[in-house]
Amino acid sequence: MVRWAITIPEQDIDRQLSAKLKAEASGILNRLLDGLRDWIDHGLLVPDEIKETTEEYRSDSDVLGRFLQECTTRAEGQRMSNGELHNLFIVWSRKNGERPWKKKSLTSAMKERDYEQSRGEERYWKDIAATKAVSDFADAAPAEDDLGDDEAENDG
Repeated sequence: MVRWAITIPEQDIDRQLSAKLKAEASGILNRLLDGLRDWIDHGLLVPDEIKETTEEYRSDSDVLGRFLQECTTRAEGQRMSNGELHNLFIVWSRKNGERPWKKKSLTSAMKERDYEQSRGEERYWKDIAATKAVSDFADAAPAEDDLGDDEAENDG
């Protein structure tokens, strides 16, 4: 991902840019061929700024990853009920402007990240502990319709 932090003011837009680029077509092609040779010889070298921007974008887009990092910790031998994790996820989602997921969707996403779910008196997640509580997000309490185990929706 490349940030484009420059906006050209309307009065500075070059209306003849297309014609100027056509006039330089052979030089532009030569520059592209030089770049191709460099890529073949050395591979793609991604600048640090692009790596950082891409990682930041991926991190921002990873709702479950952000939730797990902010509200839980891996804790061998500990466990957390499926309902407790889901309720915490709902209030965290609301507080962070995200759309809450249904239990089924959260369960699938947790399993994709190699969290193990087991059954005792109820379903629970192994080797995980909460670092935050629902009460930490008091103004974003789960609504009754968020707590169900309905069909999964398109919730990423």
